[in-house]
Amino acid sequence: MMNKIELMAPAGGFDALQAALDNGADSVYFGVDQLNMRARATMNFTLGDLEEIAQRCGEKGVKTYLTLNTIVYDHDLSVIKTVVNRVKESGITAIIASDQAVIGYAKSQGVDVHISTQLNVTNIETVRFYSMFANVMVLSREL
Repeated sequence: MMNKIELMAPAGGFDALQAALDNGADSVYFGVDQLNMRARATMNFTLGDLEEIAQRCGEKGVKTYLTLNTIVYDHDLSVIKTVVNRVKESGITAIIASDQAVIGYAKSQGVDVHISTQLNVTNIETVRFYSMFANVMVLSREL
């Protein structure tokens, strides 16, 4: 029996999102505003787009992952909380995070978290530690 290959596509805007949906993606990942590592490389969505993203993807059974994988400073905390709350309200599948404040707040709000490769998970003890917060981890690129 062969395992099904899951296809995850990046979506930097609505055109890329639609292309992913039209071409069989099982999931998409994307950022909002300046809160992800690809903020300068793509046209990112806004917080107001989350409901439409969730709705379009939900119609096709496609999972949605919002990347919140930047360095978070004290002045960012209220913004992060607002974003996580909107993720929960809109029905986005999960967030991809690398900052412990984001991970902890999302967990406290019942938002699923996937641990970003930015966290550099490189050993089994780190996997055990973060398994208290997330069921999915993207291991370090160095492995």
